[in-house]
Amino acid sequence: MKALSIRQPWAWLIVNGYKDIENRSWATRYRGPVLIHAAKGMTRAEYEDGQELARHLGITLPAFNELERGGIVGQAEITDCVSDSSSPWFFGKFGFVLANASPCAFQSCVGRLGFFKPDLEPQREELAPNTSPSTPRPAIEAPAMKTMTLDEFRDALKAQGVPRDHFAFRCPRCKTIQSANDLIAAGAGEDFEAVERYLGFSCVGRFTGADDPSKTKPGCNWTLGGLFQIHELEVVTEDGIHHPRFSPATPDEAQAHQAASA
Repeated sequence: MKALSIRQPWAWLIVNGYKDIENRSWATRYRGPVLIHAAKGMTRAEYEDGQELARHLGITLPAFNELERGGIVGQAEITDCVSDSSSPWFFGKFGFVLANASPCAFQSCVGRLGFFKPDLEPQREELAPNTSPSTPRPAIEAPAMKTMTLDEFRDALKAQGVPRDHFAFRCPRCKTIQSANDLIAAGAGEDFEAVERYLGFSCVGRFTGADDPSKTKPGCNWTLGGLFQIHELEVVTEDGIHHPRFSPATPDEAQAHQAASA
């Protein structure tokens, strides 16, 4: 049977029935069963990125050191290859659509790029699914996406009733209310024009070091320019292009935030 090497924690998410898309930069015509090989390498940052998306979808990952690596961990069936999908796991360029996934007893072997034939003992190449009791996996749905025209987006900001330096947004990851004034105070730029590119796009925590355990700063290190898109709003311009943005704060939230920063 063919095998495909996938880094953790994605391999675990696939064989346990959560992740229904495997993203690749190349397409495939292959349809059928495939062994899932967990690559040997996994950085702490990779684990935390996967953990963040999994948590957003209501999934709890095993601890970093509990994820098996460097061998076959299960199998799945490739049913299609797509260039677009509503799955929250799809990030493109191509997605291998997966079904009938199941974990198996770990078997060490060396992975390779692309599809490969694993060096397994002949009698164990076709691995039986792990038969330990399990519960059905709940269907995973992408967060509801709200859209606004550019004019509606501008009107929502004007309705906050605050100066533009205090236009307030809510980070979709940590829910921190933040404004251009906060970005300026955090050192992202000297004035509104300098920080406007970050406003509603990157959390203020990226500039305050909020993810440093030794600091107690508001915000987080998340940005819409990263791999995982968990935003809930897209602004649609006249050319039909969707631009992800943090959601504007309510007028009450924006005014309270301005008052707190005075």
